[in-house]
Order: sequence, then structure tokens, then C-alpha cells
Amino acid sequence: MSERIPRRALLLMATALAVMTAFAVSAASASAEVVYNNIPATLPGNFASVGPEAYSYVEFGGQMELAGMARNKPTVEVVMSSWGCQYGTWYDETCETPQPTKKFKWPLTLKIYEVGEHNLVGEQLAEATKTFAMPYRPSDDKTHCTGGRWYQASTSTCFHGEAFTVKFPTLKVLRLPRRVIIGISYNTSDHGPSPVGQSTACFVKSAGCYYDSLNIGLAEPSEHLLTTGLAPVEPYIESTYGELTCNNAALASEFGPSECNSGWEGDQPLIRITAH
Repeated sequence: MSERIPRRALLLMATALAVMTAFAVSAASASAEVVYNNIPATLPGNFASVGPEAYSYVEFGGQMELAGMARNKPTVEVVMSSWGCQYGTWYDETCETPQPTKKFKWPLTLKIYEVGEHNLVGEQLAEATKTFAMPYRPSDDKTHCTGGRWYQASTSTCFHGEAFTVKFPTLKVLRLPRRVIIGISYNTSDHGPSPVGQSTACFVKSAGCYYDSLNIGLAEPSEHLLTTGLAPVEPYIESTYGELTCNNAALASEFGPSECNSGWEGDQPLIRITAH
């Protein structure tokens, strides 16, 4: 005859297991640590930004020196800026977004690299690509704004684009070093790693292709947004746009520090890194 565990003992065991599970989940959550951050707790309507289509780049990013000791299972959040409308464009002052909750989907790729000699890009440590649902910017407000901008009533401010945050899944990397370089890339009609081309259906629409009006948000030096970690002065880029690279031919063919004094120094992508 098999043994039967008393009902009271079963209840006590179940309770103990639940407590242990809750403690383990709590401990795992508590161990997550922000090791780099220049994203404000509350996003403004928009930031300065750069996009592949406007600035002829393949990849854009920056170098980060991480704070604290957490270096495993990193997740990365990036601020993007949407200038695309459902109908019309901001530059023609014809932007209309009658369905504010409607999103467009587009894949973004994030890569993490080691910092090599002379701050050059070293070995790639991790990569993640995810298709995000992203907003169109609000319609023009010709009552409060000029220049094809939308109006944020809560701050009484006009903006061209709309800032929002995307979060990449946990990246597969053994352990992050203290200093890393992060690059963000995505395709547009004419730029990015593999340009889409101009034969797409959206290219001839009044609003054009939404991904051509999608930018990466920037933290400018005067804003003092960096709260965790450290960053050098120049962004990293691979671009044929001379203003971003001071016509550095090497940066037209490979991702690296811009080392450019044309007014872009200090501009960094808006990024939050959390690790365990």
C-alpha cells in the first residue's frame, strides 16, 4: 500500500513552494541594474535626430562606458523619432494622421561591439533584430504651430517628429566588457545595410515610405541627459554624408568614430542598457 501525504502537509509544501518562487522572481528582478542611461524618465515630444535616408548612413551609434558591476543578459532600449504621417508630409505642411493609434511595422537591428585600439570598432559581441510597431507622428496643427509641426498641449510646444522608445530582447552575450560600442541600423529606400529601393508601393504615396521618415533620437551635449555611465564626445557612423564625417573616406565604407568637429561632436544615441 502506497504512502499518502497528509492534506495539511501538502498545503504547507505548496505554500512554501509559492513563497520560494516569489522570492526567486523578486530576487531576479532586483538583480537587474541600469548600467548606462541617457533617456529621461519622461520623454519630451521629440529630440534632435538622425535617420539613414536623410543622412545617408548604414549604421549609427556610440561608445558607452558602463557603470556598476552587472554585465550579463543585457537588454537595450533606444529612443526613435517618427516624422512620418499617414497622409502627406511635414515638409509640405500637409501631414495628416487621422488614426492616432495605428502603427507601422519595421525591423531594426542592434549590434554590440568591443572597443578596439584607438577607440575603433572591435569584435562584434551580440546582435538582435526585431520588428517593432511604431507610431506615425500626429497631424499638423496650423492653429498653434508653423512649419508642418504638431502640437503637444501638455507642454504647449510644437514638434516635427514624435519621440518613442523601443526595447530589444535580451541579447545573447557571455558578459559585457566595461566599454562597449552600440550600433543601430535599418533599411530605407536608398540607405541602410540593404536599401529597399524606390519601386515599393509606399514610395509613390503622398506620405512616402514611413521608414524613410524614421530617425534615431539624439542626446545633445547641452542637454546633460546622461545619468548612468560615461560616453565619449563623438558618435559612431558609417555614412557617405560628408557633414557627419568631415568627408572621412574611411567612414563611407566601415562603422567607426566620426572624429568630426562639424557640430556633431557630443551627439549620442539615446540608449538605456539594463543588465544582471
